[in-house]
Amino acid sequence: MSIFKKLTEKPGELLEINRLNKQISAEEEKVQETFLTMGKFIFEAQGKGESIPPELVEPCEKVKATRAKMENMRVQVLKLRDKKQCPQCGTELELAQPFCSKCGGKQEIPSAASPGEAAKRKCSSCGAELTPTQVFCSGCGAKQEPPAEPKPAEGTKKCASCGTDLAPGQTFCSGCGAKQ
Repeated sequence: MSIFKKLTEKPGELLEINRLNKQISAEEEKVQETFLTMGKFIFEAQGKGESIPPELVEPCEKVKATRAKMENMRVQVLKLRDKKQCPQCGTELELAQPFCSKCGGKQEIPSAASPGEAAKRKCSSCGAELTPTQVFCSGCGAKQEPPAEPKPAEGTKKCASCGTDLAPGQTFCSGCGAKQ
């Protein structure tokens, strides 16, 4: 066989090898997806109290512990951002929001997030904490500027029941829970 003939046959073989290797990879992905499905099924079965093979109990417990750790980290992130999560639908909310803006569910308001707490100011002279209505600092006596009223964004709607600003597409008022 001539060298030219060998060279012309090789690209065809290389293409076929490449095609077969891609098919093998696709089949391996299917196997991995099936393994994941099987593992999830076993994990969920154990969570329902069904018996599973003893050698799978420890890995299931590790998954539970990891999920709990992840949830604690998510809560910490929300706290650092002064947010909370609606227990009914999972929507991210402001700490002092009494109702969920998505599902309308009544929210627990943490004592640290009471409306007066969120609006605390600092004295411009000595840095002492001021209440929202305080005109003179109780630490140094300096007169304080009143806090600026936040301006509503253009196109912002207000709740017909209580006047709270509503975000675009908001289904329930976060102030009174009224459906919009």
